[in-house]
Amino acid sequence: LWQYKTIADDIVKVTNKRGRVSFAASGTDSRTTQVFVNLGDNRPLDKDGALGGFAPFAEVIAGMDTIDRLYSDYGEGAPSGHGPDQRQIV
Repeated sequence: LWQYKTIADDIVKVTNKRGRVSFAASGTDSRTTQVFVNLGDNRPLDKDGALGGFAPFAEVIAGMDTIDRLYSDYGEGAPSGHGPDQRQIV
């Protein structure tokens, strides 16, 4: 099953600015098929560190207004934000 496979980290070549799409991760070389769209400029996600950085692989070129309407109520996942508990997402 894909949900149990991990993907090695990529080198961050472009910044995590608004509209760029990156893989979620829980540690070094731990990416799976879960992705997120940056709702704002997230330059701190570019840096190497405990998570090795988040390398954007795509960019929303039209429709960010729709994404803003879908996700404007919660933002970051719990416990630091009001979003869903990441452990509950399958």
